[in-house]
Amino acid sequence: NKEKLEKGLGLITFAKPYFFNENYQLLVAKTQLKIGDVKQAKKTLEELIEKNLLREEAKLLLNEIAKT
Repeated sequence: NKEKLEKGLGLITFAKPYFFNENYQLLVAKTQLKIGDVKQAKKTLEELIEKNLLREEAKLLLNEIAKT
């Protein structure tokens, strides 16, 4: 449910400065999209692209966002 996803995402966001994993961040972006936080999802995906991590997957998701 959306409330549980938002709670979990809050914990993940809190831990991000201490634990960064590209697969984890891609999952974060997908979760952000699922709860309707498109702006933050774009930011997360752009950060992956900027760091040259999972660029293709991140670009695909950004393109999907742009289509909606």
